[in-house]
Amino acid sequence: MNRPLVGTGRTADVFALDDERVLKLFVDGVVPDKAEREMENTRVAHGAGAPAPAVHETRTVDGRVGIVLDRLDGPTLLDSLAERSWRVARVGRRLAEVQAGVHDCDGAGLPGQRERLRRDVAGGPLPGDTRDEVLSVLDDLPRGHAACHGDCHPGNVLQTPRPVVVDWLDATCGHPLADVARTTLLLRVAGVPSGVRGVPQRSVRRALLASYRRRYAEVTGRSLDDERWLLVAAAARLAEDVPGERSRLLSLVRELLDGR
Repeated sequence: MNRPLVGTGRTADVFALDDERVLKLFVDGVVPDKAEREMENTRVAHGAGAPAPAVHETRTVDGRVGIVLDRLDGPTLLDSLAERSWRVARVGRRLAEVQAGVHDCDGAGLPGQRERLRRDVAGGPLPGDTRDEVLSVLDDLPRGHAACHGDCHPGNVLQTPRPVVVDWLDATCGHPLADVARTTLLLRVAGVPSGVRGVPQRSVRRALLASYRRRYAEVTGRSLDDERWLLVAAAARLAEDVPGERSRLLSLVRELLDGR
């Protein structure tokens, strides 16, 4: 596409259309329904007052589907971590504050979280008896009606004058602690940016996770002690088949089931 590339990720590239709008163009093979779903989720979240960009339309370019959104210029929290790893605690706190703001919004109009989790757990590679155990745990967990992003991590938070969260494809209406568990899982199993130098990745992850969870509990007053949410999040994550994660996730699921 003959437009300036302003961002890139695992599933999409972002091109500047002009000073006010960008086109998020998904990689080849992504079906139009996926773009439609992300546009609708983003529209609903924005309308509910969540820190989401305004969306305008879907568009197809050279066979690739995409969505047109407001242009928001600013580094991500992940960029800040790469440039200044000593600010890891600040990044964790900011992530928690932004996510807590999302959870303050009504999730009506977003897909159901419980149904999404059940589908992902059932469709993953867990053995049948283990899968049934996890689904039984999920059935015992409370429901909720909050807006939940589903992929809230430092790379999806833009540091604009009012921080904005992008990539709402996996957003749902559900319980905030399921969303916190998903973020906790991402911070545990995902790597830190390659630009972080001189600090072991494990140390950065540990500090980021601790500051994030501490601040979220402070801001919301919610207890994060119930690890059943993390169990379900790990089992659901397996369905995504992310390279390099399967063995760690399977071990975590078994550990959490055995520790109940």
